[in-house]
Amino acid sequence: MTSEFHPDDNPIVNLELALERLDHDRGLLRDLAGFYLEDAPQLCNQVEAGLATENVEEIVRGAHSLKGLSANFDATIAASAALDVELSGRQGDIEAARQAFPRLKAEVQRVIEFLELNVLTPSASRHPR
Repeated sequence: MTSEFHPDDNPIVNLELALERLDHDRGLLRDLAGFYLEDAPQLCNQVEAGLATENVEEIVRGAHSLKGLSANFDATIAASAALDVELSGRQGDIEAARQAFPRLKAEVQRVIEFLELNVLTPSASRHPR
């Protein structure tokens, strides 16, 4: 159960849309990026722990939270990967969630790296992409 995506067609993060939704408040964008960097790794760990113990609630809750955090930045590939894990968990298909998790973890890392480079560095705060 994977969503169809083409990485070349979708940016890691769409800062233009994210800024538009935030009424072009770059300070708020930086704050949200900081929250992502703080929370996303912990949520990935929560999903991973849920997979290890086959705890559906932990899998679903962590993936759902990652989906929402990623959506704040229009990080559609990461949000799609989180949705795949979340839906697999909701259906009780731990094996499908396990198979989808590496993609989620990799996409979250890509978002983190993008935000560090394009939002949280001093030069990015003047001209976020």
